[in-house]
Amino acid sequence: MKRIMGWTLGLVILLGLMASAAPQDPAQSPAKPAAGGEQKAGVSGKWSGTLDVKREDGSTKAEPAYLILRQEAATLSGSAGPHEGEQLSLKNGQVEGDRVTFEITMGNDRTVAFDLKVKGDQLEGDLSGPSKDGTRRMARLSVKRVADK
Repeated sequence: MKRIMGWTLGLVILLGLMASAAPQDPAQSPAKPAAGGEQKAGVSGKWSGTLDVKREDGSTKAEPAYLILRQEAATLSGSAGPHEGEQLSLKNGQVEGDRVTFEITMGNDRTVAFDLKVKGDQLEGDLSGPSKDGTRRMARLSVKRVADK
């Protein structure tokens, strides 16, 4: 509980990803061109890395990040948190080409928006949302795909 509170606090400071697909799941198979030849990123699976939270004084604090994503065509569902056992559900998840977007709602109806890019087995990008005092905060997420055991 303390870890999720710390991660949540990290998101709160910054601004005041559920089920993993089985290997046979089509969403887990290599990306295939969509209509018009656009390549869809295959992002189903587990991802682990860091959330770099920008503090008010300009310094950055690294927090652990763990995403569990399930992609069905262009729709993304799943959760995110500091580790696999402590997760918050995501909503409005979309995959368009190499771009992955979704939101997580924090307490008090504050919504954190994730805007990520797929780079091989890595997802990187920015998060933004309101802090407790209403000011806009930013953070950077960098996670790598966790290999199946």
